[in-house]
Amino acid sequence: DAVRTGEAVIAVGNPFMLGATDFHPTVTFGLVSAVHRYQGGYSDAIQTDAAVNPGNSGGPLYSIDGKLLGINGRIAPRFGNRVNSGIGYAIPANQIKNFMRAFKKGGYVPHARIGGLTFDADATNQDGTGAVVKTVSKESTAEKAGFRTGDKIVEFQGYRIHNNMRVLGVLGTFPGGTTVKIKGQREGEVTELSVKLDKQTLPSAARRVPDLGATFGDA
Repeated sequence: DAVRTGEAVIAVGNPFMLGATDFHPTVTFGLVSAVHRYQGGYSDAIQTDAAVNPGNSGGPLYSIDGKLLGINGRIAPRFGNRVNSGIGYAIPANQIKNFMRAFKKGGYVPHARIGGLTFDADATNQDGTGAVVKTVSKESTAEKAGFRTGDKIVEFQGYRIHNNMRVLGVLGTFPGGTTVKIKGQREGEVTELSVKLDKQTLPSAARRVPDLGATFGDA
């Protein structure tokens, strides 16, 4: 959480299997070019211009003094080419910590969601002051937690919220079943809700019984 844009970073990995010749990883150097990037499956990514290529995935992103900031895993391709474009993404270390306890129990660990909640994108894309709730479905997790239409979410488990995409980004840093605190504004009053997050639906591959000791993912 202390990482700031402009900090020097080091990416370690095995791009294009170059380390297979002598079993030494490669090291590239760059800067943090952005933080809190929402990239769908990468919910709260650290963006870096350190050279990251296919084969770097799973390798660490270190601060210049050796602290583990995250795990490299995605690049932004250019013209359809899956090679370094100057934009690489790392899953932040704090997100990994949130999932470790569940990982150690084994099995598939789903990301979190809040059932029954939608946001007014038109009201939140520009002003940067929060995410406005558009609808709350009846009997949903959102309704039971106390959300109402028109609520403006301004803080999610300590993270400042500036628009609806940031809500999705923070949500993705937690596994389903986690209880979080969400602060909002309602008719000039401050609200604080405690929400036990729902679990995202498991992909079909995660629900299959192994056949001959193997499981397969959707193509």
